[in-house]
Order: sequence, then C-alpha cells, then structure tokens
Amino acid sequence: MLDRHDSLRDFGERLRRRRRSLGLSQQQVADRLQLASADSVSRYERGAADPRLSAIVRFATALECRPAALLPVERVENPAGGGKLVEEGSSLLAALAENDLEAARLAVGALGGMVDVLARTKSAP
Repeated sequence: MLDRHDSLRDFGERLRRRRRSLGLSQQQVADRLQLASADSVSRYERGAADPRLSAIVRFATALECRPAALLPVERVENPAGGGKLVEEGSSLLAALAENDLEAARLAVGALGGMVDVLARTKSAP
C-alpha cells in the first residue's frame, strides 16, 4: 500500500509524464489552468502539493486525459464480487470530470457497497 508521500510523488510523476507526452511546458499547463505561474504545476509534479479532487479533475482536463490516469494504481480486491475498488473510484472520477451525474451516482453506490463488505469482513471474528 502506498503511503501519503509515495502517493503524492506518484501523482507528480504521472502528471509530469502526461505533460511531457503532450509536449507541454509547465507554463503552458499553468496557462490552461489559468494559473499565474508554473510554480504551482512544479509543486504538484515534485509531490510538494497535495491535490484535492477538484485539482485532479482540472489537471486531467488540461492534460486531455481521464483523472484516473493521474492517480496511483493500487489493486484492492473486493471480496464480495471480485471487482476492483480502484476501478470504481476511477469510474467515479471520470464521471465527475465528464459531468455525468448519473454515472457518478452509480459509482458512489458501488463504492459504498464495497466499503460495507470490507468493513464487515474486517470486523468478523
């Protein structure tokens, strides 16, 4: 499992790779995000800034990708049905980024069900 520092660094690395794959400078990304300077982009890329969901969605939009492409990948099995919590979380982020409220509602419901199952299995003797 990734700790917070590793997660921030992984997000920053994914952000940098995506930006470079598009041939964009940090300033160009800052311009797309309507930021005054590239310093904020640099802080995220170095793992020095903790992104909120809204920042992840904004970066994904600016970098023409799904929010899940910028997030650390961890596979967490759902003991109830073999699905992936990470995939549902990615679906939720994608739905929010696309303003698809119905898909977001379904993803939240699926995540809630998985969390309930995990809580029951952890509390079982």
